[in-house]
Amino acid sequence: MGSPSRDDLTTVELLVLYEAGGDNDLGNAYGAVQLYEEFQELEELLDVTNAALLRLFDLGLVRFVEAPPDVGYTSKRFELPAMTRDQVVATLERERESADTGSDALVFYDPTPAGEAQLRLVSPDRIPRVSGNVRRPWLE
Repeated sequence: MGSPSRDDLTTVELLVLYEAGGDNDLGNAYGAVQLYEEFQELEELLDVTNAALLRLFDLGLVRFVEAPPDVGYTSKRFELPAMTRDQVVATLERERESADTGSDALVFYDPTPAGEAQLRLVSPDRIPRVSGNVRRPWLE
């Protein structure tokens, strides 16, 4: 069996890649995945979304930056250094430990040029379009 490639992205990975960019932070990734496949437990949602985020990172399709709120929603975040894999893993682990840590920084994820190229190669019907209110059954 060969190593994973960009050509065999799962539906969830394609959705997460499609949602990358703009002003989207990690919360957008979790929300999109929950809208696509409603999980009953927070742990399931985190497992699936975090695996997709890490695989996209490992394939060089997305980059992550940590930015304070006053910089995060501006073009200045593109001037910030990209996070390392260890930093991304630590951030995802913090997300797992607490739904809202009250952090002073946001983690944004953007497609790399390779990620943008990959999206152009994918048939649009392979990427789910999601919208609506995100249900959180684990809070009910």
